[in-house]
Amino acid sequence: AGADGGDAASADQTEAGDDDEWQEVAGKNTGGGSMTVRKLAMGIDSPVREIFGGEVRSTLKFAGTSKASASLEPFFCLSLDIDDREVDGVEKALEMYFKPEKMEGVYNSATAQQSSAKRMVHIARTPPVLLLHLKRFRYEVSDNRTHKLQKPLTFPPALKLQPSYLAASHAASGDAGLPDPAASCAATYTLNAIISHHGHTVTRGHYTAHVRQSVGGWTKLDDHNATVVPDKQVFMEQQQAYLLLYERLDPPAAPAV
Repeated sequence: AGADGGDAASADQTEAGDDDEWQEVAGKNTGGGSMTVRKLAMGIDSPVREIFGGEVRSTLKFAGTSKASASLEPFFCLSLDIDDREVDGVEKALEMYFKPEKMEGVYNSATAQQSSAKRMVHIARTPPVLLLHLKRFRYEVSDNRTHKLQKPLTFPPALKLQPSYLAASHAASGDAGLPDPAASCAATYTLNAIISHHGHTVTRGHYTAHVRQSVGGWTKLDDHNATVVPDKQVFMEQQQAYLLLYERLDPPAAPAV
């Protein structure tokens, strides 16, 4: 599991590093446990941030302790690993992305010792447009080359983020010492665009896009050519789909720290 907001997110964090906030919150179901939360500043307002900007919460909890630490940071896309055999589509890739990760040999500053820990990633603020990046290119040490993963991946016309992916659902249950938010734990998206990479290597290939029109139907953009295409053709891009853009349908969940 992990969050990847891209270079734009890193730049915003660097510029706004002095504005980072720290706070400690305690929950009713944690037996006195607490969580230290670091919130990274979102950076300068921009159209990109307004459209693609969300927040992800990364939580680290050491074994044998009720206290956890978390960071809230901006993201503009989610980069999904697709190499695993179990991953046959976007929904499975998202499931793997948000799966808790067990870690060994992590330094615990409170005890000054290495310990086992669990790392969890959740979306704290859903973006108006969710940009999903399918990691089709993989570097191989054996031949010192980057290869493209040609495996077909299904992607749904409507995508619902599971409650377990959202920080608000964990806050509502009192998980990890978080306060109850006044928000529903739901986020539903509809597919609006696909960017496909045609080719077998990272250095060669051709990009096309399929865009859903507001009046219905899809348009394929291929260089200077724009062609109306049926829905069936759009969902035949399973082997070439590289970026997927989903637009949120329901109101955004309130941010949960």
